[in-house]
Amino acid sequence: MLALYFDESGNTGTNYLDVKQPYFVYGGWLIEKEKENEICESVERIFCGSRAKELKSKKGLKYERVKELFNILIFKFNAVPVFGVADKRYMVAAKIIETFFDHWYNPNVNGYLTYRTGLKKALADSVSKDDSLLVAFSKIIHNGTIELEEMRSIKVALSNHFKNENLLDVQRTISDLSDENLQEMIKEFEDVSKNGSEKRWLTLVEPILIDRILNIDIYARIINKQVNLYVDELWGYQNVFEELRDILNKETIITNVKFVKQCKSDESLLIQAADLLCGFVFNTLMEIEVLMKNETVNTIWQDFIIINETFKKNNIKVWDYYAHSDFEYEILGLGGYEGPKRKVDCNKIIRRDFSKALKGEIDA
Repeated sequence: MLALYFDESGNTGTNYLDVKQPYFVYGGWLIEKEKENEICESVERIFCGSRAKELKSKKGLKYERVKELFNILIFKFNAVPVFGVADKRYMVAAKIIETFFDHWYNPNVNGYLTYRTGLKKALADSVSKDDSLLVAFSKIIHNGTIELEEMRSIKVALSNHFKNENLLDVQRTISDLSDENLQEMIKEFEDVSKNGSEKRWLTLVEPILIDRILNIDIYARIINKQVNLYVDELWGYQNVFEELRDILNKETIITNVKFVKQCKSDESLLIQAADLLCGFVFNTLMEIEVLMKNETVNTIWQDFIIINETFKKNNIKVWDYYAHSDFEYEILGLGGYEGPKRKVDCNKIIRRDFSKALKGEIDA
């Protein structure tokens, strides 16, 4: 039996453009259930000098002590760091692509862009540089709805973006959209958010958590073990976690991960350990220019990178990032990498692959 403990850092709900908290990190530790007590004893011993009621990354991180904890978790107890980190501004761009190139609402494309592909990534990379477009579209995420006139303006801005990039095949699939198509897009946001009254369904909590669970489930099936999932209580997310429990505890594509309960962080040292992991990831990204020269931080990130590369051999990503393709070098920089940076030409990928997404090229 394994146990997965999750907490978060940088959660600003549907305010994806919060400049003070540009990243959202959700994750924690995958451990062997029978070692829980030993792990908790180690956490208490390392932080025995702390007078705080609970260990919280927001109260400041001492990286040497964090390194001591992570080393014990990883190398003594075989714990696995599991997390997703999202550049929230970039996620607005990703949502623009998901919305405007959804074949249910855009009659000019097929279902090729329904799933994660290099083309979908390239389109989001391209759009993520258009600040005015991100600001305009972020309103429908923040509020759960938007006026048709505003959606028309977003359509025009998106069409012009691809025109300016000389991606005319892409531009035509957007410029041809009708008001009816746009209304259907708006309705999806309204349906998901209950007309803006339950905007938690538009946050990054659920998609990042499910993506991590899908990867851990692959691992659990390979080693033939069950995983119990414990998450930190998040105010207002009760029905999100209840729905997740229903999904995981039925026979679905996810077979070996079962939702157990929400935990109070001040009552669970393992949730607190998850908080320290998420806080470490968040803080090091926020202070990257300084900390990429910090040997302790470099060593921790090197361990994370090696662990992830090891799991990738079985097509498992125990941690992942949701950001522009260049973000890879932010992570590598925190690991001490100072070598050359290979630039991904998103427009080249779009020109090469966009025909695959056109209606009639591949069955929807």
